[in-house]
Amino acid sequence: MGPHERADARVTSDDQDRAANICGAAPDPLPGGTMDRQEYLREADRCLEQVARWLEGFDPDEVDFSTADGVVTLEFPGGERYVLNRQAGANQMWLAAGARAWHYDWDERRGAWIADRDGHPLYERLGELVSAKIGRPVRV
Repeated sequence: MGPHERADARVTSDDQDRAANICGAAPDPLPGGTMDRQEYLREADRCLEQVARWLEGFDPDEVDFSTADGVVTLEFPGGERYVLNRQAGANQMWLAAGARAWHYDWDERRGAWIADRDGHPLYERLGELVSAKIGRPVRV
């Protein structure tokens, strides 16, 4: 056998799972449940649409927003931005506000996007952040 030949070139499902984790991709079905890629995209897009509809009710002088494929950007007076985006490679929704960021997984049982670290719902956190920024209580 030459110096560049492998003794065993078989690829196991464990190898594929390790490679997917290293590359940031997850095999279907998605971790934590039986949701497939299409269901993930459907729920992620539903989330983005709901947030955009919610933001339509605000005075643009309080908070303005823009949307792009897989992203909702909230813009506040003074130029600060919060970003909610679909992270298809990680099968998550990500929320960034200032120097803070949270990653959310879909919890089919709860029917909600839930933070992967402390278990809070995405809409709850977004409402808290916007409330603090505009100086009055709001809920998504």
